[in-house]
Amino acid sequence: MASAIAKPHGILRRLLLGSWADEREDIPFDPALRPGQMRRKIYSLHTSPSSRWSFDIGDDSHGAYDPRKERLLRGTHDMKGTRARYREDGTGIEDATKPLSGGTDRHHTWRRSATLPMSIGTVPVTAIPDTGSDENAISSDFAKEIGLQIENNTSSPVTFQPANGRSIKSSGIASTTCFFGKGLNKQPKTSIFFNVFPKLAVPVLIGRVFLQATETLTKHIDRLEVSHCPPSVLPRILHLNRPQQRLRCYLNVNLAYANADTGAEMNLASPEFAAQRGFQIEKPDAEHQEVELADGSRAPISGQFRARFDTFDRPSRDGLRPRPHEVYFYILDNLTTDVLLCGDLLFEISAFSDQQNSFVDLDCLGIFSDLNLVKWPSRLEKRLLRIPRSQPSASTAPAGVTSGLAPKDSLAALEVAFVLELDDDDAREQYRRQSADRGISYLSEPDKSRKRALEDTRRQLYDENYVKRLQEHNVRMAAMKLQNRAASNASGSTP
Repeated sequence: MASAIAKPHGILRRLLLGSWADEREDIPFDPALRPGQMRRKIYSLHTSPSSRWSFDIGDDSHGAYDPRKERLLRGTHDMKGTRARYREDGTGIEDATKPLSGGTDRHHTWRRSATLPMSIGTVPVTAIPDTGSDENAISSDFAKEIGLQIENNTSSPVTFQPANGRSIKSSGIASTTCFFGKGLNKQPKTSIFFNVFPKLAVPVLIGRVFLQATETLTKHIDRLEVSHCPPSVLPRILHLNRPQQRLRCYLNVNLAYANADTGAEMNLASPEFAAQRGFQIEKPDAEHQEVELADGSRAPISGQFRARFDTFDRPSRDGLRPRPHEVYFYILDNLTTDVLLCGDLLFEISAFSDQQNSFVDLDCLGIFSDLNLVKWPSRLEKRLLRIPRSQPSASTAPAGVTSGLAPKDSLAALEVAFVLELDDDDAREQYRRQSADRGISYLSEPDKSRKRALEDTRRQLYDENYVKRLQEHNVRMAAMKLQNRAASNASGSTP
């Protein structure tokens, strides 16, 4: 019997990628499908949660339509009654070639998140990949259940911070071996270490360092599965510390260094960031009143706003910047970073493959790990960064001026200097606008209308120049990266 198609094509592929509304053509006839099977495929796509993470319904090994998979896709429970998965085959979680095609995120009626099937020791588990945490974590009860030996550190516990900034402490550490349960390259057994917590929202969290070392989010994305849950289930934010890497992005015209957190099920922003950038904050909708944090506690959401989200660098695959995406952000008091991006959005834009150049590693700055680059450094922090006010700005400093730093460090220093320069200009402009608004409010017509029109024109020119400066800086930094890479390659080939 002919097998069902494994890689969708034509209009069926566009259906799987969620772009049915963009292009409408006749569905090609596929002789491999039994009568009615194509109709079932399309029906399940229309009735399942909208997804840009592609998936297959047919069983490649038997060429048979599987009604159980359709039930999973339509939002029913899996065999164990837990959150249903989109698919159970070995294909990748991100098959799409389009990194992002625009739109809003409000059409998602079910929340999606990634899971990582693996075996810890000899016990199969479903872990949560969590790039919002640098280290791995496991609950104390689950560690005991699977027979791990826990080394208690109650005398000197390690402190961690959930998303709302509270402090929680680990009760010990545990080490064992593990191997992956899915993917073409499952990799042999490898050692893994866990911080043990008395209470954790999920049994196992796999942190950024391990995910990067095993290339799980880049070369071996097929190790992941997709789960989804109804809106009635409390969304989770699982990160345990402010990670060393941040994703540069735009919210409207505002540059942000965001926490890219695959363990989060909603996008967050701090109230200070939202207020400083002038976003229009509304009351949160009924489905986002609270979040569950990594330690199982709950935290209230105080508001929401919608912003145009765009990536910082152009994708490496085709050189085209994706169209902006309208995204809802929810306000969480005491959020440890100004912006937090959820896993749904990160996988949709292929953040860990196409947007690798947009990540900034805070280690390269040579300062304390919890620096938040979006909350601009104060004068004291500028001294800590060893960037004197007399140093040429990133917009004027030649590529050779590195203050004795290594190429990687000099690029990071120039990046920070540019951010500081923008912040100074932005602060002056905001003060000028406030003064202008006060002056205009005292005028009477027709002078009031004439002054307002002049002020609006001036603000528009400033905003356009602001964006132009960012674009020129991006081009300049990209050129410097290429120059440093060429110099490094040349020095490496010198006998």
